[in-house]
Order: sequence, then structure tokens, then C-alpha cells
Amino acid sequence: KAVAKSPQKITEFFFGASVYPELQTRDEWNAMLDHFQRAQMNCVRVSESSWGNLETASGHYEFGWLQHFLDDLEKRKMRAILGTSSYVPPQWLAAGRPEILVQSHPGVKAHPMARHAPCLNHPLYRSALRQYILAIGKEFKDHPTVIGWQLGNEEEGSIKQICYNPACEGAWRDWLRKTYHSPEQFNRRLDLVSWGMKVDSLGRVPQPGEGVEESGAQIAALTLAHRHFRRDVLLNFFLMQAAALREAGVQQWILTDWNTLWDAVADDPLAASSMDIAGLNDYQPREDDPTFWMNFTWQQDMHRSAYGRSHFIITENRFGVI
Repeated sequence: KAVAKSPQKITEFFFGASVYPELQTRDEWNAMLDHFQRAQMNCVRVSESSWGNLETASGHYEFGWLQHFLDDLEKRKMRAILGTSSYVPPQWLAAGRPEILVQSHPGVKAHPMARHAPCLNHPLYRSALRQYILAIGKEFKDHPTVIGWQLGNEEEGSIKQICYNPACEGAWRDWLRKTYHSPEQFNRRLDLVSWGMKVDSLGRVPQPGEGVEESGAQIAALTLAHRHFRRDVLLNFFLMQAAALREAGVQQWILTDWNTLWDAVADDPLAASSMDIAGLNDYQPREDDPTFWMNFTWQQDMHRSAYGRSHFIITENRFGVI
């Protein structure tokens, strides 16, 4: 379901940094903000990885420190982009309910402290995340410092991931039925007759996995189909978060921080329907690399055009290289 676009307009150039005030005292973060102002900074990204510091137990929220920080920003007329922190859930959820974790092999769960450890298809993880987003959205939707909300962090890496969590296995087969409708259409579209590998049930089509040949090669069409499945999972995951923010009453921009990858899906129509502006992580190489700059120019143009705007937000950067 598409999310309504925000009417917000650009009125100033935003320049700032990512901050983690939960690691500081109030005096320390105010001293930091004084330095920022001397550097002409006027915006920060905050709570991008703070879910566990804001929801310390299921349904128990401690928003006080973030409220104080945003209030101190407001005194300086500075702005903030808040994060949903969906890529790093709290340990009471990730370690306490290990069934939500990605499985790199059947039964082999990701470490609960790892970033991007949860299975994006697991209903318990999605439910807990949605309730958290509703809570933080309602709490800060009207704070005058907030100009945007970032969904997760560098999430597109999940597109190449094969997850054997039962929730993902079930979602894969549901996607096959929705996409191909019948074994006959699946066989035809993947040209499986040429390998003599026709299937008679979509319910028995496995996800791609390791091969026994030296190259570990897979049937390319199956691998491509799985990438399309993971793309749709990720875009649906973004839509769920954006819808929760809008349900909470959030009117500011919604974005995520895409990497400069050729296989990112920032220009997919479903990405633009869940987000209002592109965020782009810009890590320039330390050595001379003309190809990077040529590709990055293309990335900048794509991120502008995909969202129908002449501008975008650089969400992460490496200073000192240029």
C-alpha cells in the first residue's frame, strides 16, 4: 500500500553528523553541539541504532534522554533525522526469542548481537518492530526539530542473502505461487526443460544453495528468481515501516540510507512509494579511482530522478578524502 508523500519543502541546506547521545551525559552532548554550531552544522542523525536504548523491555519505553536531546537541539534551532533502528533489535528480543534470527544454514542461527541478524519475514520480529515504530512515531511526530525518519540502515545487503528460517522458507514458496501460479509456468519461464529439472510442485522448489561442483554454480534462472524474491521482501519491509510511521501521525520525510551499489533497488517504484527522498551513503576511496567517481555520478543522478526531486540526502560520508 502506497504511503502519502510529505509536503515538506527544502528551505535550507542541511549539514551535520550522526550522533549517539545515549553514550553521553547531557553536558557532554551539549558541548558537542556547541562544537557543531561553530562548524556551521545545523542537522544530526540520531536513534539510527538505538532501539534497545529506547525500548528496554517489551512495551517499556524510555524516551526521556532522546526528548532532552531533541529539546537541546531545538534551543539551537538545529534539526534531526530519527532512525527506526530496524537493523539492530534489542537483545531482549534477538537473544530472548532466537527463532526470529536469520539462518545461514538450516538450524544455524545468526548471532543475536550481529547487525541485520533478524529474519525480515518473521512475524514476531515484524510485530515487535511495528509496535516500536508506532510508539516512537507517536512520541516524536510533532517535535519541531524532526525533519525526517530513516528506515533501518544499509538494508539492501539482504537481497543477496539466503535465509533458511522457516518463516523465509514459507515466504519463498508463497512468493513462487504468487509469481508463477503453476509448476508449468515456472518450468517454462526458468527453461528448466533444458536441464531436465522440471518440477511438479512449487511447494518443493528449494531456495538456491551450495552446489557440489567445484564452482558451486547454481541454475542462474533460479538464483535470479530468488534475488527478485528478496527484493520484494525488502521493499515490503520498507513499506511496513513507512506505513507504521504514517499511522503514528508522522508527516516528515521518510528515507533510508542506500549504498552506492549497482544492485541496490533504490529506483524500484515500490521504494519510491514508501519513501519521500533518497538517502545515500557516500564512502569515497582513499586512493585514486576514476571509476568510482564515474559510477558515483550515475548514482547521484539516479537517486535524484528515482524520487522525482532535484536533491537527495547524503546520510553517511567519509571526510578528508577529497
